[in-house]
Amino acid sequence: MTAEDVRAYKPAPAHFQTAGRHFGLPPERVLHVACSSYHDLRPARAQGWRTAWITRGTAREAAAAEAGAVFPNLAGLAAALLAEGEAPEATSAPAS
Repeated sequence: MTAEDVRAYKPAPAHFQTAGRHFGLPPERVLHVACSSYHDLRPARAQGWRTAWITRGTAREAAAAEAGAVFPNLAGLAAALLAEGEAPEATSAPAS
């Protein structure tokens, strides 16, 4: 799913609403792993989605403070999801 498909650019709600319809999951079952507070965290939370921030060794405290969870890397995120019994679904959100 691209901005061209949706005819909107993040942080427009259409991008997130289209993804939500595509996956057909209740909002509380969606986890959006963010790259940007403005483009990702805020609009994902507005849809009722859970959010996570991967710090990747950078100190972006302001963005991390807005995330529902913060991890140093994807391995940490995967470990946390497995620990809470949230094995990844067969599909994943496409990158944009």
